[in-house]
Amino acid sequence: MSEYILRRLAISVPVLVLITAIIFVLLELAPGDPLAAMLAPARGVVAPTEEYVAELRKTFGLDRPPPVRYLIWLGQVARGNLGASVTTSRPVVQEIRDRLPATLELMVISTIMAIVIGVTLGVYSALHQYSFLDYILMALSFTWVCVPAFFFALLTIFLFAIHLDWLPAGGFRTVGIEKFSLLDNLKHVILPAFVLTMGNLAEYVRFTRASMLDVMQSDFATVAKAKGLHVPTIIFRHILRNALIPIVTRVGLSVAWLFSGALIVETVFRWPGLGVLMLQGVMTRDYPLILGMNLFISVTVLLSNLITDIAYAFIDPRIRYT
Repeated sequence: MSEYILRRLAISVPVLVLITAIIFVLLELAPGDPLAAMLAPARGVVAPTEEYVAELRKTFGLDRPPPVRYLIWLGQVARGNLGASVTTSRPVVQEIRDRLPATLELMVISTIMAIVIGVTLGVYSALHQYSFLDYILMALSFTWVCVPAFFFALLTIFLFAIHLDWLPAGGFRTVGIEKFSLLDNLKHVILPAFVLTMGNLAEYVRFTRASMLDVMQSDFATVAKAKGLHVPTIIFRHILRNALIPIVTRVGLSVAWLFSGALIVETVFRWPGLGVLMLQGVMTRDYPLILGMNLFISVTVLLSNLITDIAYAFIDPRIRYT
């Protein structure tokens, strides 16, 4: 197991370097000037001279060739320095650290809700195959995948925040409350977490149902039934445990989806997380912030995939890595 983990870590390093190179090249090919945000009228510079622009390019190293700038940035990343935001002049690491707790809260709550509800409904649907509720759940699952996240977010705001006035329409806390309140925070997190949950819920229902039906037709499940074991023992000890591998795979792959979904959900609900920070960086062409955010997300996705692979061996004893 330790040899496999070390091998996966070694493979992840060149993959991560390749990802950084792709991100850097895409930013270089993107239209616009990285100095546009700094030279905006709000900064007090109305008509900068060519000498002033050239001096700024030299200060930020933008006068050097792209390969040189990429190697310099990669060297700084190896030292733990992601640079400074062009718009706020704060270190990118600090910007990510300040926004990370809000995004983690949203992602953890939505993931737990999606797994618990999705796996439960998937197991029920598999055990009652071709029943009326099974058809309803499958129809809703396939339909829900086609619903855009921003549309559902706006729908929930209209229904629960505007029409019924049960929950706040957005934000992290109520305006005027300086001290953190858990109850107030839970009121604000319900709607964005619900929207983010529903995006994953349909996938967990379908994956669980398909995996359960596949395992229920296996030989060891038939033998367990022939031995006269109790039905709950057969379902939870033999069938569900062996059906968890595709579900664990979906959990690992959902990390990347959660980051992309969080960008939309956080923007609609004005949730002060990494999604809003990423959008601000794109809108202001804040290249150091965009590079740092993409690097952070890439590392997180790689680590989640590694943890998913390691979890296989603990879930299914037939899997052993040598």
